[in-house]
Amino acid sequence: MSHDVLETYRNCPFCLKLLFEPVSTLCGHTFCLLCLQHFILTSNHVLRCPICREDLTYLRSNSNHLKANSILHNLFRHVYEKEYEIRRNETENERKNIIKKRLIIGNTHQLLLRDSDHTRHEWTLFIKFENDDQNEITQFIKQIIINLHPTFRPSQIILDKAPFRLTRIGW
Repeated sequence: MSHDVLETYRNCPFCLKLLFEPVSTLCGHTFCLLCLQHFILTSNHVLRCPICREDLTYLRSNSNHLKANSILHNLFRHVYEKEYEIRRNETENERKNIIKKRLIIGNTHQLLLRDSDHTRHEWTLFIKFENDDQNEITQFIKQIIINLHPTFRPSQIILDKAPFRLTRIGW
């Protein structure tokens, strides 16, 4: 492989740095593993390759199981030895700073009244971290906008402090 060709494909289209732990998609484009994982996690809509717009939805269910292209990994590691070591250190530092939290969104229900004419229910929507540390959640969530059925007044509610819970009574 010519050094000029290698130079053309050596940088990640996301971070514009030397590809580290390069991962190739089915459409043939290559990205840093960490960059591609971040792209998958932060894309809200249909997941498309930023280069050719090919559908990459299949990556959503496999983002934790992506494997680096070992041929490119070894090639870049040998050809760009010093720069590759710098990228390895940068990536290790980035990984140390990644915070993973499991967000739980759910509701509880309680039957308040049941007779022949009426049935009343109390519903509580909650949003919390798995470890239920409500003080910590405000470091990550500033506000939650809840749109209720128009028969509820007000029909839009903004929760801006923990605990993020909303209770309403309905039928």
